[in-house]
Amino acid sequence: MEAALLLREGPVYRREAFAAGLTQCGFFVRMDWPTAPSVIVTWNRYGRFDEYCRRQEASGVPVLVVENGYFGKDTFDTPVFAMSLGAHAGAGRWPRATGAARWAQLGLHPLPLQRPPAGRGLRALALGQRGIGQPGVASPEGWARTAAQLLHGWGVSVVIREHPGNLAAQRLAPDLRRVLEDVDFVATWNSGAAIKAMLLGKPVLYAAPHWVAARGALPLCRESLQKLPHMEDTRQQGFEDVAAAQWSLDEISSGEAIRSLLEYDNANPICG
Repeated sequence: MEAALLLREGPVYRREAFAAGLTQCGFFVRMDWPTAPSVIVTWNRYGRFDEYCRRQEASGVPVLVVENGYFGKDTFDTPVFAMSLGAHAGAGRWPRATGAARWAQLGLHPLPLQRPPAGRGLRALALGQRGIGQPGVASPEGWARTAAQLLHGWGVSVVIREHPGNLAAQRLAPDLRRVLEDVDFVATWNSGAAIKAMLLGKPVLYAAPHWVAARGALPLCRESLQKLPHMEDTRQQGFEDVAAAQWSLDEISSGEAIRSLLEYDNANPICG
């Protein structure tokens, strides 16, 4: 069995850990584009990577999509990666049933939910993203500004925080914690920064068709604004879904993460 490992070299991607994990699972690892692989491991999905994955998926080949951990690279002492079948950011499939146990293992302590007081104007933070990924998952170009216009039309005061990766100098991006102090909620397409905001106690409204933390947030619509002062704290469900989609380097290199996802796909071909 051949595995197409499409991750780039470098400390960010840790390709060697995924190669070791695939080998432990019995695959012969290839760093090129085999014509008939048994499995594909790719970082995100865009351009020619997405085209190759689509062709192979049509023949029933599972695609494991890798991204940086959703809770953020600076949350844990060792690297953590998000992995799911078919797509990233909640549009794919992953074993959500393991979420409660995996969340408990992380030892994170979210701040209490900060509901905005009723009777005054709302203030929002719109999070810009880089727009990298497959169609339907990647953030639309200029989404944060589009969202700001929409929210302005609903009477919401909006601050935009562009993605640091889009700036010539990352130091120009305001610190997320500081910006959150002056807003009532966060508007996102499907960003990891919004998950950090949830940990810091801010309600989140999301606009993507699918988002990995959706069960802990509200859809971006006018009706959700009315719910904010009285919304239930469902963040635990969102945190558990995120935790179930994340794996440590040890779990990846041992083959546990890859094996778990492939076994899950066989048992639950249409479940997410």
